[in-house]
Amino acid sequence: PYRDYVIRSLNKDKPYDRFVQEQLAGDELAPDDPEVLVGTGFLRNGIYEDNQRDVRFHWELIVNELTNVTAEAFLGLGLGCAQCHDHKFDPLLQKDYYRLQAFLAPVRWRHDLKRATPEEEARHDEQMARWREATAEIRAEIDAIREPKIRKAMHDSFIKFPEDIQELMKREEADRTPYEQQLVELAQIQVDYERERFNEKGIKGDEKKRLEELRAELARHAHLKPAPLPVAFAATDVRAEAPRVPLGGREGEGDVKPGLPSILDPANAAIETGDASRSTGRRLALAQWITRADNPFTSRVMVNRIWQHHFGTGLVATPNDFGALGEAPSHPELLDWLAKRFMDGGWRIKPIHRLILRSAS
Repeated sequence: PYRDYVIRSLNKDKPYDRFVQEQLAGDELAPDDPEVLVGTGFLRNGIYEDNQRDVRFHWELIVNELTNVTAEAFLGLGLGCAQCHDHKFDPLLQKDYYRLQAFLAPVRWRHDLKRATPEEEARHDEQMARWREATAEIRAEIDAIREPKIRKAMHDSFIKFPEDIQELMKREEADRTPYEQQLVELAQIQVDYERERFNEKGIKGDEKKRLEELRAELARHAHLKPAPLPVAFAATDVRAEAPRVPLGGREGEGDVKPGLPSILDPANAAIETGDASRSTGRRLALAQWITRADNPFTSRVMVNRIWQHHFGTGLVATPNDFGALGEAPSHPELLDWLAKRFMDGGWRIKPIHRLILRSAS
């Protein structure tokens, strides 16, 4: 679905500024529009290891990679070099790395959202309610056979996590911090997978025979059951309250707030919380800054990518790094002129393709 969203967006010549905003904050822009929500699949395409029990390390890996890719893809900044110390070549502080990360740190991978409108969900839920009512006794007997075995497999997965994570998973959600909730949900993916992959072939004897009878009985009600709604490969914020983004130093550990590279603006970013029940508003604020007309990076990085894919090499030969370690532009005036044309043309990509291909370049 995310791949198809990207292809549709490019085919329709969706303005690039809107395209970027939907990928970073589609859930905040249009929470009830499944076509926009699926754009947040960008936030889900990170490093995931389905047998990694050290979820603290795993989540740190995911958020660091998201920070690095966001900086490189949209801004042409090799910001990863500032993760452990001030950048040795570019005017980027270590604090700048975590200021950017603070925009992204509240992200939550969602497995419960559907790729459907509220009206479609309501119709589906109404049909499902009729099916559940008609099959309640059958399903209860099926569950009596299956559930003890599934629960055992889930427990065996659960006890493989470190004890502190097990303790967090036992708590109520209200008793967890936003960060603890993120860790629990990451671990829960592996536990829930045991249900998903449970194989009834291991059920033998009388239980197997009875299960087959119940399945046949359940099938007689299949006409009542609606087709499942497609799951949205999407992301939102974990809560309206953001998790801490700590950074240690000689004076001890402090919390970093969202902000732009300090050389551009040393102040903390102004965040409009919007619907406080849904989001921190941080990713939307980042998306809006990335696509501002006075942002010195975004339009130049994108037109350089377009040039690169036509000619094999960009006007800047290092498309992910416009910094001191990257190559200087071969034609800086042309790069800036194209970037301005791009923005003046409503951030539409197809006119830039046409302009390049109809030129004498």
